[in-house]
Amino acid sequence: MPYERLHCAFEIMVYSLTASVLDSLEVAMCTFDQQDCAIAWNDYFLRFFPEHAGNIHVGEHYARNLERFYRSRLSQDELQHLDRYVQDGIRRHRLNGRAYTFTHGGRTLKVSVTTLPNGHRVRVWIHLPNGEGGIYSGGSLNGVAGASTPDALQLFELLADGVTMHDAAGRILYANDRFVDMYGFSLKEEALGRTYPQVVLDLWNTTGTPEERHSAMPSISAALVDGMQFRGVSFEIPLPRHRWMRVTVTPTSDRQTCVFHADISMEKNDKVKMHALAERLMQESHRDALTGLLNRRSLNPLLQGFASEAGPHSILFIDLDDFKKVNDSAGHRVGDDVLREISELLRRAVREHDKTVRIGGDEFVVLLRQCNSLQAAEVARKIVKSVSGYSFSVSESAFCVGASVGIRTFEGAGDSPDVLLHDADVACYEAKRLGRGRVVVFGCD
Repeated sequence: MPYERLHCAFEIMVYSLTASVLDSLEVAMCTFDQQDCAIAWNDYFLRFFPEHAGNIHVGEHYARNLERFYRSRLSQDELQHLDRYVQDGIRRHRLNGRAYTFTHGGRTLKVSVTTLPNGHRVRVWIHLPNGEGGIYSGGSLNGVAGASTPDALQLFELLADGVTMHDAAGRILYANDRFVDMYGFSLKEEALGRTYPQVVLDLWNTTGTPEERHSAMPSISAALVDGMQFRGVSFEIPLPRHRWMRVTVTPTSDRQTCVFHADISMEKNDKVKMHALAERLMQESHRDALTGLLNRRSLNPLLQGFASEAGPHSILFIDLDDFKKVNDSAGHRVGDDVLREISELLRRAVREHDKTVRIGGDEFVVLLRQCNSLQAAEVARKIVKSVSGYSFSVSESAFCVGASVGIRTFEGAGDSPDVLLHDADVACYEAKRLGRGRVVVFGCD
């Protein structure tokens, strides 16, 4: 048996043994590989999370695990933001290094995530039968983090972050000046007695525009419904006017909660700008500088996208005839002008949802969505006619160019983009061999 297989078998044996030991301790466990796919779990995992019984399997991605988890927790209205909840769950799985608590199926659970030297992650849950670390009843500020005296509370006024104390129902018992300023209150008393979701939603209703609210609602919903439930782990929530807060709900020894609010607007807005810049650079890298058409780098992703849609689709491989004479006689500057003009002709010859690509020199590719070979041949003949009808003069010399077109029709992902492009190129070469200014369909005699 090769070493890799032996090592893998040994790891599975160790995980199975660990799972059995943890079962005896009434501790739930689930192990994931570097790609966040399930490897092993124990009986207590299925007891704490019965929605996974008969569903989880080796190799299943953690995202599928989270989808079942949230479908058992969320209302129909909340399920419309399921993708966002799953994204946040994966983020906690990958980044959180400290234990946190939440409730599920009537149990208060404490979970920790450990990354092993081999890159595998082990999630472990324990049941807190008395609800330790949870939110419990009570309506007064009783020793929260030692905050029963004015002197202790005054320490919170020195912090750069907002701080609030909450009772069992989530109502604010105390807020420092920074929190009051962050959330637009005039006086501390205005915040007292409200829950954090009420504070956020009131702020959006009074200062946020409808467009902002619509755009931010998935993040708001995920944070208020889900983020507040995982005590000890931070979540991020958008506020009006492009502001963001990082909020951490911390259970305290007296069964109340202390919540910290950090303004991360500058950090988030910088990330947004960097993402927009990266997107722009990516788009520019897929554009031909001379003609403004898509370039060869964009071709493979485009073909893969077309292959995933219902077909058939067609590729037109277009090679200009006699273009070399233009460059040789009139110069490359004139040749560049001709290429720009031809590009515009190609754009006008196809539909808006088709794609036109310059792959280099005097070669172009047109991708026709949901277009069979007969329809593609009709479009190709239209292109040949348009290009051959284009002429220009330089220093009293007249020039004309033509076009030869090869067609390759495809459906599904049976052939790779390279194969499809090669076949269309072969058909174009045959069109040139037959006398130029022609259209040839690959595979048709």
